[in-house]
Amino acid sequence: MCRAIFAVVVLGFWGLGACDLNENECELDTKEGKITLSFEPRPIRPMVESTIIIKGLKGVKKPRVHIYGLSMYLGHLRQDLEPNEKGWLEAGVMLAPCDDEKMVFALEVLDDKEIITKTEFSTFQ
Repeated sequence: MCRAIFAVVVLGFWGLGACDLNENECELDTKEGKITLSFEPRPIRPMVESTIIIKGLKGVKKPRVHIYGLSMYLGHLRQDLEPNEKGWLEAGVMLAPCDDEKMVFALEVLDDKEIITKTEFSTFQ
């Protein structure tokens, strides 16, 4: 029971579960306003090169993403975000495979090491 309540509080606090990054871009809240986060291509697959795109992130000196497994430890992926030709921020990533049919990952948007916002997403085999 405590774990279920904790999960609801944490998921509600971070705004998780409100959007499926495998199907859509997602809007996330930050101190500076809303940003839009998306993956290309969709759906997100392990061992397939993907691009994370962030629109609307302002006032950040060293934008980065940090991805790590929640279902299973698969290491930590930290990647700097760079501006693209449209002025959006992007980073190329390749997610590790998992033996489970579904793998849940956390994705943090950072200013160097400070978490700006956080969400989670899943990959499927």
